[in-house]
Amino acid sequence: PKQREPREQKSYVCEICGKSYPQYCKLKDHLGIHSTSFFNCDQCDKTFKTQSGLKFHIRRQHTIARKLYFCDFCAKEFKCKPNLNSHISRIHNNTNRVLFPCTICGKALSSKQHLREHIEFCHMDIRNHQCEYCESTFKTNCHLKRHMALHIKYGDHKFSRNRTRGLTLSK
Repeated sequence: PKQREPREQKSYVCEICGKSYPQYCKLKDHLGIHSTSFFNCDQCDKTFKTQSGLKFHIRRQHTIARKLYFCDFCAKEFKCKPNLNSHISRIHNNTNRVLFPCTICGKALSSKQHLREHIEFCHMDIRNHQCEYCESTFKTNCHLKRHMALHIKYGDHKFSRNRTRGLTLSK
């Protein structure tokens, strides 16, 4: 069989410093380091040298409707399902592992630390994360950030947590 010759790889070169990139989008991101302008997040005080850096930040930090995936073994939360699956196969798929069952609900966890975290998170009402804008408190920093994003989105409105009705809005 006839062997293929390797294709010549296109290269995009920075006209300022001479650095080259295999993709145009990578060069475009790189150009931000030569710029004196910044991209400001309108939801917090962070600034970024590149627009793609700002977009990534907004997607990861300020998206309210983000679905979270929880590990059935240790209750650890993940932002995307592939990361959860990878975690389960790496941490929990060992058949010789010792499990630590929760005496309250029976859930088996992979370590004493995970059991302790599970009990605190699922069975105790420990809320160490306080909102800067109102009196609401949360079990995790992630839940606090999601709540605070609502304050930023809706301005001066106050949000409070009502155990029976969830999040309520008041002026």
